[in-house]
Amino acid sequence: MNAGRFSRGSGRTAPAALLLTLVACGAKTTPNPFQTAEPGDGSALPDGFSVGGGDGDGSSTTASDPSVMITIVTPTAGTILDAAATVDVRATVAIAAGSNANATIDPQSVRATVVATTSNSVMVEALSPVPLVAMAAGDFRGKLSLTNLPSGDYGLRIDAAITGGAKANAQIAIHVDGGPTITVLSPTVNGHYKGILSIEAVIDSTPYPPTAAPIDATVGGVPVSLTPVAGSTTTFRGTIDFHQPNPPLVGAQLLIIAAKNARGTRSESRTTFVVDESGPTITSTTPAPGDVVGGVITIKASVADDAGVLPSSVIVLIGNDTDTQFELPLAEMGNGVYSVLFDTAKLTACDLFAPKTGLCIVFPTLSFRAADLLGNETTVAYEIGIDNRPPLLDLDPPTVRDSKLDMGLRCSWPFDPLGNNTLIGDMPADGCMVSQVFDLRARVEDTGNVAGGLKKAPLAGVDANTVAVYVLDDTSQALTVDSDGDGICDAINPKLVPTTSPPTQNNQVLKVRLSPVKPAGGADYTADPSLPGALACGPGLATDPPLPLCSVSQPTIVIGYAGGASAIWSVDPINAAYCEGGAFDTFANNIGEGWACIAVAASDNNGNAGVSAPLRVWISYSQDGAHCPAPPPTASAPPDCTGRFDVSSGAVTATPCVSRRFAPGEICFQGDCH
Repeated sequence: MNAGRFSRGSGRTAPAALLLTLVACGAKTTPNPFQTAEPGDGSALPDGFSVGGGDGDGSSTTASDPSVMITIVTPTAGTILDAAATVDVRATVAIAAGSNANATIDPQSVRATVVATTSNSVMVEALSPVPLVAMAAGDFRGKLSLTNLPSGDYGLRIDAAITGGAKANAQIAIHVDGGPTITVLSPTVNGHYKGILSIEAVIDSTPYPPTAAPIDATVGGVPVSLTPVAGSTTTFRGTIDFHQPNPPLVGAQLLIIAAKNARGTRSESRTTFVVDESGPTITSTTPAPGDVVGGVITIKASVADDAGVLPSSVIVLIGNDTDTQFELPLAEMGNGVYSVLFDTAKLTACDLFAPKTGLCIVFPTLSFRAADLLGNETTVAYEIGIDNRPPLLDLDPPTVRDSKLDMGLRCSWPFDPLGNNTLIGDMPADGCMVSQVFDLRARVEDTGNVAGGLKKAPLAGVDANTVAVYVLDDTSQALTVDSDGDGICDAINPKLVPTTSPPTQNNQVLKVRLSPVKPAGGADYTADPSLPGALACGPGLATDPPLPLCSVSQPTIVIGYAGGASAIWSVDPINAAYCEGGAFDTFANNIGEGWACIAVAASDNNGNAGVSAPLRVWISYSQDGAHCPAPPPTASAPPDCTGRFDVSSGAVTATPCVSRRFAPGEICFQGDCH
């Protein structure tokens, strides 16, 4: 017996064992395999078969109904048939003499098929039945394709019926030569390989051994020598170096193995695989190139490879000055996404009080790396920006000068960016006496990490939802505190309860939202004789000062920063009538006369939070006159308004903290002051 011919990737299916059982209806038969001593001689056929059929043509005929006579004319019993050929089948079907004279042969019932017997002695059809066409009275012919049928012993069966209902069949033993069975063990179908591939195949020429040498094998058209493995007559091996051909083999490849048995019948196997020398694809990385981040961030990427990703190889390297790099493994989160959390505070921090000289990381490099199961690696690297510094906030900033190009670089007169400082209702300075109503605005700019030679710092931008001014009536308490122990004021006292309604209790602090004012207007470029000669710019050439932005005695310019971002924030309403915002009414908000502490707080879009230095004002509802008179002699000393918050105990002490301020002597350019 023969286990059949299998060709990996060919789509052929073989029975478990190539056994044939001939069945004659109405008679009980015992399954027997075809075992011919010599192919083609018709010997050792199963019971019920005969060679010659009484007509001398060498066919075997067995009818299950004596009224129907079937004779297989071609092929003859014991014939060896080539699986690659088309077989001409011819049979005669007649009604026996003395049978029903009115019966006729049903032409639609005459069919030919190839049958086999499995290892469990179950007869199965190895091929679908093929109809035979009547060429003349009782003469039926057709063609049968044995393509992809494994080598082995089979039966050819002809079925027929007459109109009276009687059915019959006849069978003969045949042998199919499909060529050697080729089973490719390596490479696997659609497998991925790199460098050198070891090819291994089992080539079995049973029942017509031996397999003829040499074996014909090619990969991408490149010949490969396959030789028998020591001690085996059926296992063949060979190797191919993908780099040797010119050009080298890359991508999808086709392995073709062809072999012949002793009869010269050829069979072929085709196996596709991939020469893979490229690493995984790394996409959808976060943060994206150029993103400005800070605080605790999520670093993630989508990593995919048809050969499979090696999870332990997926890492990200982060550049730093003290540590050459942070190496972080990314954990698989599902669907090919790998992720890790990282605290950017571990990078070198910036000195908040030495922004021009303090060293810190500004543009670290993220380097994503991954390898596939073959060892192919991929790296994706780019820079991101780090902003771990809070916004800079000031209610009493120093004066600035603007500059522009006008026959050389020209500087304006110095000006207070928050007000004209002429009337009692103008934006007050620290320590001033104010009336019931006065302008209330702040200079608010995000600050980013800085370094020597940096032309433009990466900025997360001010979070507009967090910008608010806080007014504290009870100055015995601290308004701003140091919450992290570094001595710098960074938060509003957490013991105070913010309220947007007029405070009614000592532990309440009034919170008023501030909105951004769009940059506009221009500075005074008439000649300033007091302009220091050390400055790089000369005095302005304008003959007249600029007009105010509106009629309520406001500055002629609203500065911006970072290329157009709003630097001035004020209480609403902000419109053409009020220029830089509305005024604050102390009496309407239940802020009593005497000292009050005022501070502005904000966060950037990375969550870095900061507060301004407290603005201390003496409130006198009926005060009138010039801008910023001194408090009356009866007034107490100005309160410090700062303190320290102990996170562990939850206590606030009166120990002062230091506030960040804008540096004096700043020169802006065309209204942009950062």
